[in-house]
Amino acid sequence: MVRQLLVTFLLAFALSGIAPAADAASGRIISITRPDTPAVMRTDTPVPAEPAQLFYVQRSKNRNTVIYAARFDAQGRLDRRNPIAVYWRRYEEEGQVQNLSLDQRLLAFGVRVRPLPTEGEFDVRFRVMAGARITLRQTGPFAAEMIGSYGNEEIRLVYGHVEARDDGLIPRVIEGRVFGHDANGDFVDVLIRP
Repeated sequence: MVRQLLVTFLLAFALSGIAPAADAASGRIISITRPDTPAVMRTDTPVPAEPAQLFYVQRSKNRNTVIYAARFDAQGRLDRRNPIAVYWRRYEEEGQVQNLSLDQRLLAFGVRVRPLPTEGEFDVRFRVMAGARITLRQTGPFAAEMIGSYGNEEIRLVYGHVEARDDGLIPRVIEGRVFGHDANGDFVDVLIRP
């Protein structure tokens, strides 16, 4: 259930220009647009502003939000052993932080991170879609960003949204969207459908 939902959504994370798989559950990029203002998909859900926040995911199912935040050492460098914290912000309850469950970490929202040869850069692979290519990059002391590539263009990821319908045993993904900024600072909206 969670896997199908996230496979479609995390395809957009790849933004790698690799042709999408023929499998409908993998999804395909429908469009990449540059709106004048950032899209707001959930007006009923707070926009998280977590310390060292890199990216967040909201869903149509409820207001709970998955946060991806950078971890730094005492000198402000990305923690080489575990540079990304992933957790829930439970807005459906009292807004408290909650760790991901084991199955959520291993099958859906978790990440595998490996250092790259360039100091302060890491390869990030989402558990649900190991082929997605994302780079975690240190931008200064206690500052970092997640970058996806599409062809020759880099996009700084900001947030994602998954639209799904609970009209059967397993939720049906309608579409996923990823929002970010290009190198000029312009807004980017990537639409993915199964």
